[in-house]
Amino acid sequence: YKVSFVNNVANVEISDSLKKTLAGGQSYNYYAGGVLGYGENDENYCAIDSIIGSRTSGSIRVAANSTNVSGLKANAYLGGVAGSACIKTKSDGFAKNSSSMHVESAVMTGDNNVFVGGLLGAASIFGNVEMILKNLTFTGSVKVAAGSDVVNVGGVLGGFINDLRSNKVSFNSVN
Repeated sequence: YKVSFVNNVANVEISDSLKKTLAGGQSYNYYAGGVLGYGENDENYCAIDSIIGSRTSGSIRVAANSTNVSGLKANAYLGGVAGSACIKTKSDGFAKNSSSMHVESAVMTGDNNVFVGGLLGAASIFGNVEMILKNLTFTGSVKVAAGSDVVNVGGVLGGFINDLRSNKVSFNSVN
């Protein structure tokens, strides 16, 4: 199936504080974005065909602290447009998006991952393909209180969640 997000406008206020541990020592996987929290991905499949022309504003804030809650574990994927997405690679897969979102992670749980970006928290692509991120604007803010093992932060993109050795990534007209 194909899922596309085209010309979406969102003004959101998301704020959460994780305050209890999960059974069996499991980790929370927290995904939040102005348009999309999580777009399915696995080794052979990307659910999102494209995210084009989206505009977001408002704020996202997630907090978790293992010193306040013993054993708390949390992975956070936060972005002004999408928290985490596997986008099918084509020239307009992620284009003409803008955000003035204020994105903040205060996830301080140790043994976990945090991906925070002004537009995309985490992105993934699979196969020997090119991903082009173009005509993007971010005028908001990104704030991270680091306390996790792996912290990936960027004004536009927090990071990629897969190995990119066989892939090409291009940023064109990114402000």
